[in-house]
Amino acid sequence: MQAGWQVLAIDREPEAIARTTENCSGEHAGGLTTRLADFESMRDLPGASLIHAGLALPFCHPDRFQHLWSQVLNALTPGGVFAGHFFGVRHGWSTLAHLTFHTEPAIRSLCDGMEIVLLRETESSVTTHAGPLNWHRFDLIVRKPFSLL
Repeated sequence: MQAGWQVLAIDREPEAIARTTENCSGEHAGGLTTRLADFESMRDLPGASLIHAGLALPFCHPDRFQHLWSQVLNALTPGGVFAGHFFGVRHGWSTLAHLTFHTEPAIRSLCDGMEIVLLRETESSVTTHAGPLNWHRFDLIVRKPFSLL
C-alpha cells in the first residue's frame, strides 16, 4: 500500500481481518478494504492486477476448488499476476477430505492459457505440535496474457 496499491483482504476469520487492519494502520490505511467472507462461496472477485493466495487455496474444499480457481482467473486483468501455494499429494494432511491437494501435472493443467513464471515443488519434514509432518507444497506464480488484437 505504500507503493499506492489498493488492497482487498478476504478472510472468514474475524481475527485475521482484525490483524490485517491493525498491521495496515497509518497513512496508507485508506488503501485497504477488508471483506469478512468465506472465499469458497464468493460469487465474483473484483478485477485485480495481483492476486496473492499464500497458503489459502489448499484449505478450499475440493468440491468448491474449481469454482474458486475460475473466480481467480476471471478476476485477473490482462497482464495480471497470481501468486500462491498448493499442497502436494504427499502432504501429511492429504488424508483430510476437506482440504485440496494437487499433483504438478494437475497444477499445470489449471494454468492452461497462462504464462507460468514460477512453479516450484518443495517437500520436507516439519515439526508441529502433533509431531512430525511431511510438508509437500507447490509455489506458483502465473501471469495472465494480454489479449491478442
